[in-house]
Order: sequence, then C-alpha cells, then structure tokens
Amino acid sequence: MWEVIGYEKSFVQREGQNGYEAFNLHVKKPVSPGPNAEGCRCRTFWYRAHEISYVPNVGDTVIIETELRGKYEIIRDIQRV
Repeated sequence: MWEVIGYEKSFVQREGQNGYEAFNLHVKKPVSPGPNAEGCRCRTFWYRAHEISYVPNVGDTVIIETELRGKYEIIRDIQRV
C-alpha cells in the first residue's frame, strides 16, 4: 500500500487529437526494515484521468495495480483503502 504525498494535474493536447487530463501521482511507503534498509520508498505514477476513476487526495492510502506492456509499466487500477 502507498500513501499519496502529492500530485500534479495536467492537460495533454496532441496535434489533431482530443485532449485529456492526466495525473502525476507521488506516493511513498515504508521500506521493509532490515540491517541494510530504513526509511521510505518513493515513486511517481502517471495515468490518464479518463482511464482510472481515482482522483488523488494527499494523505490517501491506495493500492496501485500495474502490468508490464513491453517496456512500459501501465496502471490498471488505483483503489483507495
């Protein structure tokens, strides 16, 4: 599970196509404690707002489901816990 620590909303417009909203979702989770690790792991996920219904709120705890498509990691779903 990840904790939302911030987000950036943008509007993507490509020539000859309809535009869409997208989010850069910034999240963190604790690193498994051990002799060689401490602190938090941070990550940014990008997704199109029309493909995923989750709207970010700072402080939310979320589960992010991804899959690999070729060399890209695609977000399949984001669920608030």
